[in-house]
Parts: sequence; structure tokens; C-alpha cells
Amino acid sequence: MTDTRIDDRALVHMSKLSSLKILGLSGTAVSDAGLEHLKELSALESLFLIDTKVSDRGVEKLKLSLPSCDIVN
Repeated sequence: MTDTRIDDRALVHMSKLSSLKILGLSGTAVSDAGLEHLKELSALESLFLIDTKVSDRGVEKLKLSLPSCDIVN
């Protein structure tokens, strides 16, 4: 999904992808609010958030829910 028009609203649907392991959201309009929808993705191993509206605080908050996930911001 890198470099697409995806935004926070679209991430609502991502929460249903429980076996998702890698997610690229770099170059999108995703923000801290959208990360709330990813907290249930317990199988997620890698998340790429380069060039998004996500803050360092948003990343740290998500890491609490997904401690095994490597988040690149």
C-alpha cells in the first residue's frame, strides 16, 4: 500500500487481517489515529511508516500493543 492514497479511514478494514505479517504504509496519509486500527494485528512482524503523518509518540504507543513488530518510521 506504499505510495497510495490510503488514509486512517481505510485502516479500519485492516484490523480484520489477523494473519498479516508485513505492511507498507510509507508515502501515505496515515496518522497516529489510524494506527489505533492496527493494534489487533498480533502477527504483524514489520510495519513501514516512512513519509507519513505518524509521530514518534504514535509509534511508541503502537509498540506497546505490538512489541514483536519492527516499526520503521
